[in-house]
Amino acid sequence: MKGHLYAGVKAAVTALLLPVLLAGCQEWRVATEPLPPPTHVRLVMVEGPNVELWNARVVGDSVVGSQESDRAIRLGVPLSKVKQVQRRAYNVFETSALVFVGVVGGAYLALIIWCTAFDGCQQ
Repeated sequence: MKGHLYAGVKAAVTALLLPVLLAGCQEWRVATEPLPPPTHVRLVMVEGPNVELWNARVVGDSVVGSQESDRAIRLGVPLSKVKQVQRRAYNVFETSALVFVGVVGGAYLALIIWCTAFDGCQQ
């Protein structure tokens, strides 16, 4: 019985932590140096909506890459129309906070399972 309970707790904690660790917290940050390919970037335009490109690179006087909706279609945007180039980056503080909450939540869940299974939390 005890081994099955431990396996259940382990599975529950893994189920709580895995999505947090895989996704983390990302945000868009200004790219200040060339990025290694393949690169997913967001172009903040001088006018109009932002443009997201995959496998982006500078070719001549344009940023060229594939659009999200159809990666087979290439799009070129003149650098003169681009205000800023941003890339996805992990937010260390938010990711750490999520991991901490996941660990504390997993420990709390394990305690609840333990108390329920063994009546070990009665006074």
